[in-house]
Amino acid sequence: MSYRQLLPSLLREGTGCRCRSGAGYEALHPELKDVNPEDYPDIHKMAILADVAPYSREYNTYRQRVGKEAQGNTELEIEYEKILNRVKKTRESVIRMQDRHFTAPVDEIAGTVNEVSPGGITLKEYPGRLFQFSSVSTSAADMSARILGEHQVFPS
Repeated sequence: MSYRQLLPSLLREGTGCRCRSGAGYEALHPELKDVNPEDYPDIHKMAILADVAPYSREYNTYRQRVGKEAQGNTELEIEYEKILNRVKKTRESVIRMQDRHFTAPVDEIAGTVNEVSPGGITLKEYPGRLFQFSSVSTSAADMSARILGEHQVFPS
């Protein structure tokens, strides 16, 4: 489901969240009291999408639309810049997996698989020790592929 399809529910009244339309949002923006969220000015739609879907196509559509509307309107331009800065901070705060690096050396062990469970692997050579899967390390599929590749015999 795209954000375009979700936009009406993101703007639906009755939610108490300050980042979505409804009582919480209207408490911060009293000028919107009794306004149908689908009729909110574009700057408010952009602000809501900035909080809940800053990577969406719809956010970018409203960002471009409001950017054009803000030209020559100092008050709107100030609000527009505040939202852009908030989105920039949000994007900068995200840790991307390729940016993560280990600071300590990594030990590599080998052993005979005794048992595999969703919680990890136990090896015969290390009784009582559970080696857990890690989202930043090797997945079970990667380990299987590596082991199969190491022992693969190619026809001559």
